[in-house]
Amino acid sequence: MAISTQSQLEDRNYELGSLLTSATSQPRSQQIQEDTFPPAFFLDDDLFKQCQLTLPEDFATIPAYIQPFVGDLDSIRGAAAKYFEKIQPWMPIVAKKRLLDYLLRSLSRLRADIALLIVAMRLVTLFPLDSIFNPKTPMYVAAKRMYAEAESVGVLTLPVLQAGVLISIYEYGHAMYPATFFTVAACARYAALLGIGKESSVFENPSLTWVEVEEKRRVWWAIIIMDRCVNIGCPSRALATNEPSLNSPLPVDEAMWEEAGNKPENTFTLSSAASLEMGQLARFAQAAHLLGRVYRHISEPAGDQSFQFEEREQLRRTLLALVNVSLAEEQTRRLSFCNQTSTCYSALLMLQQPYLIDNDPMSILSGDGFQFIFKPEAIAHNAFKIVQSFACVSLEAVSPFLTHLLYKSVVYFIESNNSPEIQETLKAGLQTLDKKWRVAGAYLDMLRAR
Repeated sequence: MAISTQSQLEDRNYELGSLLTSATSQPRSQQIQEDTFPPAFFLDDDLFKQCQLTLPEDFATIPAYIQPFVGDLDSIRGAAAKYFEKIQPWMPIVAKKRLLDYLLRSLSRLRADIALLIVAMRLVTLFPLDSIFNPKTPMYVAAKRMYAEAESVGVLTLPVLQAGVLISIYEYGHAMYPATFFTVAACARYAALLGIGKESSVFENPSLTWVEVEEKRRVWWAIIIMDRCVNIGCPSRALATNEPSLNSPLPVDEAMWEEAGNKPENTFTLSSAASLEMGQLARFAQAAHLLGRVYRHISEPAGDQSFQFEEREQLRRTLLALVNVSLAEEQTRRLSFCNQTSTCYSALLMLQQPYLIDNDPMSILSGDGFQFIFKPEAIAHNAFKIVQSFACVSLEAVSPFLTHLLYKSVVYFIESNNSPEIQETLKAGLQTLDKKWRVAGAYLDMLRAR
């Protein structure tokens, strides 16, 4: 698996970029704008609207402590291109055409919130160069500081929120707990202030194009996805976001959104049956929603045993249907794996754990002819196939959402004292992912402790 040496050197250059101007040596007025957030926004919303008060739209200037990680315009465009190639395919939450058009026009002054987003893009594409990599890099510390200061003075813009989501992905990918837990929660509250914390009329703004509305919706779903995935090791822990309603609109197909043409006629909701016409993020959102329902099923069992069993069967059938469509997409679009597939597998393992019965076939036959026997062993074997596909993809483009499935699959084989050769292959897969995402190494450490 070839990794670009030039890419690694670029990451190192930005990580080791000298901070010639210390943030602490600058007057606060030169670091960030003064606190101009109107309290009436919270204390009296009617008065806020009546007086036509406004919220801070951006930082006064780009803070000095983050400027070394922003770079010049050419390097900014390079960072954006790398992000759209490596990260956007599995977490498409930034409108590519809109951002690139803005960067083409920004010959004089870059907005500070866009600068933060660019740094967050650099951060999530960062490739560790050695085994002693510490994820709390100067770039990470600077990005976290600027995000926190945006919160503190009430700078409320979508690019700042997008940066927060990318920071949470970086933290999740490097097992930075409890930081990622807190960051996701902060993003949920930030989204609520931007008016995108709910799925109904808050997206209806006649001044926005459908592409802009879609971008906000995608960020909202990304927060829900992160909230479920961050808590995947402890399903009883309280989530930062409520379960979306079944009428919640799902993201549209990625190709249509990135083309930024006419608004698609077909709109899918959370209750829609999984379909190849949906985009990847839409099915990932469905998988995350089902994962949240599995959390509730396990942590808040119904007193009625028959209802508990029926709910379990319904969740299992729905998860399997989504897996069938995801696997069909992998074959149609020649994808090596999808985040929604691994999320569904993890949810199935979690769902089945309290009910393991050797003679329970757990099978389903879909209309497309896919048949699966979803005992834990079958899911673990599918994880084995995912690891085998690593040889066909760039490691830089692999997401951290696969790591939990690999870990739980190894645990299954260890506890069943089965298939030592597959165990080693799965562990090797985690070792490979550890080169990009250190959460894989954390899982390996836990396996050694078992």
